[in-house]
Amino acid sequence: MFAELEAGFGLDVVMALQSTANPLLDFLATLFDFLGGDLGYLLVLPLIFWSIDRKLGRWLLVVLVSALFLLIGGKELFGRPRPFQFAPELVIPMVEAGGSGFPSGHVGLSMAMWGFVALWAMRRWGFVVLAAYIPAMAWARMYAGVHYPQDVIGGFVIGLAVACVLFFNRKTLARLWTGVPTAAQGTVIVVAGVVMAVLLRGDNTGLSAAGIVVGGGLGTILAHRAGPFDSAGTLQQRSL
Repeated sequence: MFAELEAGFGLDVVMALQSTANPLLDFLATLFDFLGGDLGYLLVLPLIFWSIDRKLGRWLLVVLVSALFLLIGGKELFGRPRPFQFAPELVIPMVEAGGSGFPSGHVGLSMAMWGFVALWAMRRWGFVVLAAYIPAMAWARMYAGVHYPQDVIGGFVIGLAVACVLFFNRKTLARLWTGVPTAAQGTVIVVAGVVMAVLLRGDNTGLSAAGIVVGGGLGTILAHRAGPFDSAGTLQQRSL
């Protein structure tokens, strides 16, 4: 099935999108490439944790790590080529992209992270923004020549599952985690990071994910032990 899509309908969609290329669309594709990457989320997460809602920030760290594990694991499992890798004479990559194509990490992370935020806020505007942002991210990845339609659909499904499973089970998961001694929590985090590094060693982003598990996990434990803080305040206080 994958091979047929990569050589047929999927490739046709990518080529059709690239035929509309212009400087503005090129810029948007590059912008979405940054916004949907792990570096973009590493910039956003501390801002949310320290300046908006520390509880949401902690949960988004869990969402990020869970989504990365499944998405990168999927890439390692399926090993499907990206459009520009499959047909280099027909598709021009507009952004740098390594590793396998299926499922789309950018779309999956976007759906998981911002889907969780929309569920957390439970406001109509959140779902409206999400409904606009995810298709835009999917377009950007296909337009850039780094993903097929099936890649972005796969990423969307995984991201949606991660957001929903974690959000609707967050109270149970939080209760289980808080019942674990601090030392044991640290051990679990380090072991999880090592396991991710071993299982996902074939992808550079997988190694980054392992680092996020250890650094982010231990960091939140230390922040909690150092004493509670209030992420609320005036705009000036939050900005500082």
